[in-house]
Amino acid sequence: MLWPPKRCKRPPQTKCGRKHVTGLTDLLGTVAPKLPKLRHGRRGPGKAGGGSPAGVLTASGRWIIATPTAATETADRVSAARKFAIDAARLAANTRCHNVVVLELGGLSPLADFFVIATGTSPRQMRTVCDQIEEIGETQNFRTYHRSGYEGETWVAADFVDVVVHLFNQDSRMFYDLDNLWGDAKRVEWQQEPAPA
Repeated sequence: MLWPPKRCKRPPQTKCGRKHVTGLTDLLGTVAPKLPKLRHGRRGPGKAGGGSPAGVLTASGRWIIATPTAATETADRVSAARKFAIDAARLAANTRCHNVVVLELGGLSPLADFFVIATGTSPRQMRTVCDQIEEIGETQNFRTYHRSGYEGETWVAADFVDVVVHLFNQDSRMFYDLDNLWGDAKRVEWQQEPAPA
């Protein structure tokens, strides 16, 4: 059991240089401030050789230390996730799923950047749509991190890290009501633009 911390019988400083926890005060007061600070090769703003590393807070609430390419990598990752979410929504709609919604969770949750929510017509159809979305994900470098409910009949969820796809039957969609649960999330327009005549 890790809590409460046991009193250590060794001296506070050993040859390995680690500070041993001797109580709650050490756990909260002494150990945490002594954690190593981030270092970077460039000089930061302010004093010569000093300054704190700048960072970027992504739309999903993740903090990334800024390097010359970190901001563009983050923007590229979010735009790739948006494209994959829109492609997944279009595929779901084209395979007879209805009430398809894409929610942008940027800044609301660290879970994912986008949710794709759709209502399927049967368990077999929901599994087929999930398989086809996974195939699209493979081509766009979005591999399935976890899949849940695949053998069930009410809800199939596929986690692609930045995008989570939820496929419900009608009753489960109304019961769980993810659209209202994530009501603050921005809805992404995913329908194809009509071709000019």
